Amino acid sequence: MTTLTIPNNITTETVHRVRPIIDDLRTFIRTQRRHDRVHPELEIRLCREDSGGISEKAWMRLLSALDACTTWSGKKETSELVDFFYDAKIQEETVPIRTTRYISPEGDVCIEHLSKSPVRQTFVRLKGCSSVAQRAKIVFSTEESLDPSTLPDLTTTTNVRIKHRRSFMWKSWRFDMTKTWSGSTYSAATQNRDNNFNTMCECEIELVDPTRYVDNHNNDYISLSLLLKLVGLLPPQCEVA
Repeated sequence: MTTLTIPNNITTETVHRVRPIIDDLRTFIRTQRRHDRVHPELEIRLCREDSGGISEKAWMRLLSALDACTTWSGKKETSELVDFFYDAKIQEETVPIRTTRYISPEGDVCIEHLSKSPVRQTFVRLKGCSSVAQRAKIVFSTEESLDPSTLPDLTTTTNVRIKHRRSFMWKSWRFDMTKTWSGSTYSAATQNRDNNFNTMCECEIELVDPTRYVDNHNNDYISLSLLLKLVGLLPPQCEVA
């Protein structure tokens, strides 16, 4: 089995702090294999000290660096996705729902209905690269695909989010660079997008196929591999603690 060595810019304690998230991920996959509507999600998000996302200047620097890389296994040019958030009653329980609308590469309108539940998360501190980000959030969540017939035909949104996203693929990992605009309605979100107002800049790294990755690697490997993707994205002097 392939092994990884902890580099000097990642502390052993940080790897150990990530390990429980991977333990939970493996447990979920082992117990939920036959539930094809519920999927695991493992991702890292760069954050500022006092808020989510990163500055637009930092976002542009990272995007330029990703664009300059020539070893990607795939790239996806900018696409627009629209998320509609609302609450719906399913089996007598009120559940937060996200309905996402986007255009496929073939030009078809695609609609997905999901219920997302965070399972475990932790923050790691980034040292020596405060101009880019001060923290990174590591999250394991589950996403359940919902049958549209169980959802209301009409509802009131709690939030609408428009996303412009570029993606870069490297083996089992996807690096997403996203700008988002939100509002209580689609009209409000569209107005913010058109005026480039209250823009949120996000950088995320996501494990594309967690089930296959967990089948092929142990938990220590996955914990360190995830952190290595993070330091590979950041300036060389950055440390993860």
